[in-house]
Amino acid sequence: NSEDNEVCFFDGGANIGNHSIKFLSLCEIYKKQPILYAIEPFPKTFKKLTNKISSSKGEMLNISLGNETKKVKFYFNNDEENSGSYSNIPHYYHNNSTEVEQDTIDNIIEKKNIKKINFLKLDIEGSEWRALQGAKKVLKSNMIDYIQLEYNGTWIDGGGSIKKIFD
Repeated sequence: NSEDNEVCFFDGGANIGNHSIKFLSLCEIYKKQPILYAIEPFPKTFKKLTNKISSSKGEMLNISLGNETKKVKFYFNNDEENSGSYSNIPHYYHNNSTEVEQDTIDNIIEKKNIKKINFLKLDIEGSEWRALQGAKKVLKSNMIDYIQLEYNGTWIDGGGSIKKIFD
């Protein structure tokens, strides 16, 4: 069965692709068929991501993850070396903003007809809680094996907490 050999990685906050590239190399080492969804909302960073990872290796989505489908403000500064701190939550160190499309994990999974996610990574600078609110259907269906979340002070600005995640 070919599905037994497939491994699906959903990289929320892919940035320039370091985690996605590591995933692809591990699949090669362990002779697994990779299924990659790399999500990055900021246009300049998304361009770097697509330059690093061929579209034949996975699907890159230029969107933000949240609890509803809409356009959202996305905050950044001119320090491209730290593009991993860019966020759809305003922080004092971001002095610029742009509009980006936002979608839910539930919608993406339905649109892409994803059957299983082996590893969901969310490193989205305080929006992790909102993204999980937009994944209620898939969380209830137990179709995600493992979830890795970044947790730091940006969660307070995003309305999240460890208690809310566990609840």
